[in-house]
Amino acid sequence: MLFSEKLVLDEEKAKVEADIQSCAEEMSTLEQELETVLAAGKQLEMQKTEAQKRLNELDSKVCFPFIDCTDIYYHMHLNTMDDRTLR
Repeated sequence: MLFSEKLVLDEEKAKVEADIQSCAEEMSTLEQELETVLAAGKQLEMQKTEAQKRLNELDSKVCFPFIDCTDIYYHMHLNTMDDRTLR
């Protein structure tokens, strides 16, 4: 009886050890995937920062002339209205 119980326990132990090994391998794979995803996220964040810098540069080159023109148009329009009201 003791010998057969030992065989059963040895089989169970082998199954548990195999499960542990399988879980360890899966965890290692998941850790590698996590590192890859984190690195990709960091790279995307850097690209986002660079893209925002470029957008800011373009805004400073493109938008300011339009703002100045709008201000000029606005003041010209006010002057025209003033001239009309004075007549």
